[in-house]
Amino acid sequence: MMTRAKGVTAALFVLLLTVGTGRAQTLLKLGEDLKGEHKGNPVSYVQLTLDKDKGAVFFKTGVYVAVLKVELKARQNISIESTGDGMGRKMALALFDPSVNPTKQLNKRLEAVVANTTEEFSNKTAQIETTEGVNATGTYYVLVISNKIGPFKIRAWDPKVTKVRDEKTIQAEIADLQEKIDVLKKELEAQKKKKSK
Repeated sequence: MMTRAKGVTAALFVLLLTVGTGRAQTLLKLGEDLKGEHKGNPVSYVQLTLDKDKGAVFFKTGVYVAVLKVELKARQNISIESTGDGMGRKMALALFDPSVNPTKQLNKRLEAVVANTTEEFSNKTAQIETTEGVNATGTYYVLVISNKIGPFKIRAWDPKVTKVRDEKTIQAEIADLQEKIDVLKKELEAQKKKKSK
């Protein structure tokens, strides 16, 4: 199940990270798939304040982060989707404006332009998007958060431009969906066995 953050460009989210060192940054190009990997040591915790008025908080300890760059123009919208490979992967995303580089400020409070709006991880795939356009032209930072180490794939695109997917991409998405179905079937079978005892 994926979650979306829509129309929240003006709403700022606070990210607090502790521990960890600078992480390599790769350029994420709109319309292209990119493969990455969560590895190394986890950060102590990630805290995203999603709604100050309601006190909604995304808070997870011992998570793995990767930081990517993406070039955006003022008033441009962006959608980002990331899927973690492997059993039990959970994912979350956050987008930061050019004034905030997460790799240089891991021990400070950071403001995100867009973030996962639920208080929990998304299973396997997380998705975020803006609908009002970003405020300035420049290099934005994407924080990819996972509960486990392992490879992930990520894609960013302008939602106003049709998301073109080739045959290989479609087949990969079908395989991902089949894996999710298989996991759900196993969970359902386990629940049935518990009830029959």
